[in-house]
Amino acid sequence: MRDPATIGLTPPPELAFRRKISLLGALKSTFAAWEMVTTLTERELRVRYKQAILGVAWALLQPVVLIFTLTIFLSKVANVETHYPEYALFAICGLLPWTFFASAVGQGGLSLLSNLQLINKINCPREVFPLSIVGVSAVDTLTSMVAVVVLFAAKTTMPHALVLAWVVPLILIEIVFTMGVVLLISSMVVHLRDIRHVLPVIIQMGLVATPVIWSLDGLERKWQIVYSIANPIGPVIDSIRRTALKGLAPDLALLGYASVSAVVVFFVGFKVFKRLESSFADLL
Repeated sequence: MRDPATIGLTPPPELAFRRKISLLGALKSTFAAWEMVTTLTERELRVRYKQAILGVAWALLQPVVLIFTLTIFLSKVANVETHYPEYALFAICGLLPWTFFASAVGQGGLSLLSNLQLINKINCPREVFPLSIVGVSAVDTLTSMVAVVVLFAAKTTMPHALVLAWVVPLILIEIVFTMGVVLLISSMVVHLRDIRHVLPVIIQMGLVATPVIWSLDGLERKWQIVYSIANPIGPVIDSIRRTALKGLAPDLALLGYASVSAVVVFFVGFKVFKRLESSFADLL
């Protein structure tokens, strides 16, 4: 029998709430709510471009401006060595994957805070909100592909057909990694609001730290392996450049490290999200 003096201070161990998380069951619930993810994605796209004069053209404008800036200042002024003949094509092969990741993380990380009313009114898996932002970023990236076609046409060249054989697995690696990071950050932002102020700075630093404006070939082999584990986007970008611009197969070892890392990050992010999900309603 418990000491009366301790009653009310802490619950007895047998009554303490311990939420058991079944990752398989949680994943099934997420897939079952996939229609809601697409609905939220469509809603976000409509809200974002409804009153914009250029509409979805903004998705094209961003990579065009960045490519122009990088080509002028880095290839002409700074004379950055990339081992690729056309820096503009080199840059756009890195910019599109990075833009997708940066947009998804920057907006998806704040998605729970941006949907307070819906979260407290709708009974659904809370991960549908950050995952819908990943969908929005994917649509924007697909729209930006028009800029890629135009740029290749302006350079009177065509990407090697080998890229078609690798584009699906490369996209899957990046999407899995991106979803894991978005789920992790969005759940942490609810508990640590300061993250939303630090996040834009981290994303800006990531542009330089990711091989968008430089080549992964510049690193020693051991550091390439470490980097592939720490940042799977690096090998994805490198593989796109190798297949599309040189007609070479990806570095399968680096891509393997990146694939394993992306899967681990996804499950860690998903598990952390589900662990913290029960506290969202109280904290938001």
